[in-house]
Amino acid sequence: MTVATTNEIEERHSREAIEAEIAHFEERAQQLRSGTITEEQFRPFRLKHGTYGQRQPGFQMLRVKVAAGVLKPSHLRVLARIADEYSTGRGHLTTRENVQFHFVKLENVPAAMRLLADCGLTTREACGNTVRNVTACPVAGICPGEAFDVTPYALGVSRYLLRHPDFHDLPRKFKIAFSGCADDGGCAVAGIHDVGLIAQVRGSNGTAHRGFKVLVGGGLGSLPTEAAVLVDFLPEEELLPTIQAVLRVFSETGNRKNKFKARLKFVLREKGIDELRRLVFEKRKTSQAPAEVFTAPSPIQPALVNISPAPLTLALDNGASDSEYDSWAEHNLMPQRQTGYGAIWIKLPAGTFHSRQMRGLANLLESQDLTGVRIAVNQDLVIPWVPFDRVRAIYNELRALDLAIPGAHHF
Repeated sequence: MTVATTNEIEERHSREAIEAEIAHFEERAQQLRSGTITEEQFRPFRLKHGTYGQRQPGFQMLRVKVAAGVLKPSHLRVLARIADEYSTGRGHLTTRENVQFHFVKLENVPAAMRLLADCGLTTREACGNTVRNVTACPVAGICPGEAFDVTPYALGVSRYLLRHPDFHDLPRKFKIAFSGCADDGGCAVAGIHDVGLIAQVRGSNGTAHRGFKVLVGGGLGSLPTEAAVLVDFLPEEELLPTIQAVLRVFSETGNRKNKFKARLKFVLREKGIDELRRLVFEKRKTSQAPAEVFTAPSPIQPALVNISPAPLTLALDNGASDSEYDSWAEHNLMPQRQTGYGAIWIKLPAGTFHSRQMRGLANLLESQDLTGVRIAVNQDLVIPWVPFDRVRAIYNELRALDLAIPGAHHF
């Protein structure tokens, strides 16, 4: 069992460590091309590095992890460059809040990885029998119904588990999702994940304590399974040790002989929730993790002193009547819990996101003093923290980018 300290976490995510990782990928790819290793030998290695083979010889699909779906303008520009230089001029947003690029030549994968590393993104463990991208509600931090912002927790869990030496060779893939609302809805779909975490607050006033309802063993596929409740309320300081304990139980009890029965849901079905809970909390006694990983604030909340709030009426009645705009605003604009601000949903059919749209959106965000967007599990994008008096101007810019299609935030 490996218990990582905060310093060790930072070391394994250092630029030097990542460069060594990419150089190793280059070496293994060269071994494949020279015939030193076979495709079957290379396959599990490339999957751990977010690289899928395609039916077309010589081409790969590259999957970029976007923790909690958070994208900044700098990310968007790098993604656009990868789309143009190494792919087909476009990427695809996924239901795990990733970005995928098809038709990438194997020899170009390391260059794309280096571009991603320079802006803080990675393909590491986006595929294979690993902890996949940690997702979160795309309106976390602004949703009127949330208990609290789950973004720092999703980012902390993602960073802690990424490149963790104990969790990159699991029986099968492992998916984690965070929701801020009791009813979960369609924002995070916690109940179909290996671990689903729903924000809760217990107590009141000075005794209020943040925590999570923890669901385990959910999944879809050929045997859809609704996750069971591991614990109704888990204090926030016990979150990482408990997730680690679930992973260790899965690693030890999951089926490594039949990949079609290897997910955690099969452990749940075989043992039942009471026995699974006993195993997890027995393992929990020896699982530790630093609490500091949750201290970072949400990375795309702006400095509010720079933005003046405005009433919703300015977004809904801004200029002459325009039926297209009215329809768009009705379906794509969500008032935040913070007075004067709204979130704009961008509908991307099939999750297709062209490079010119990536660059244009990056320019738009910076020109409007907005700091980022979030990917939703339905393959849409969300721009939070938009003052209502800027909505019409932003709509016009989105329309010029073909990003103002009405009917967002629906599967």
